[in-house]
Amino acid sequence: MNSEFTAIIEQDENWFVAYCPEIPGANGQGRTVEECRANLAEAIALILEDRLEDALRGVPPGAIRETGVVGVGSAVRGLRHLRKHGCFLKREGKEHSLWSNPQTGATEAVPRHTEIPNLLAKKICRNLSIPNL
Repeated sequence: MNSEFTAIIEQDENWFVAYCPEIPGANGQGRTVEECRANLAEAIALILEDRLEDALRGVPPGAIRETGVVGVGSAVRGLRHLRKHGCFLKREGKEHSLWSNPQTGATEAVPRHTEIPNLLAKKICRNLSIPNL
């Protein structure tokens, strides 16, 4: 899986230091920009791998694990539900919208499809700390 992330790189005397604003805790350093960038990429990969392991703990053994989305559920109803519980649209992406709960600071990427799976809708609500649909 390849993803693109932002790298902010600054020079601090003889070192280059970097961080990734999309991945809290992802930092890198190096004597050259290339070394710094590689170090940051390694940190991002490690954090994402760790988050995946944490997310998969407690998943029932019989659960189907997929990378695609299969739709059942109403996206329009879901967006109304997010607004009703104080969440706001933070930003639009190519295929997702970023919604935030100002009370908790939680942010979730919501696919912009006409149908959203019920299980995904429950996960989004749980992560935004709002009641299920």
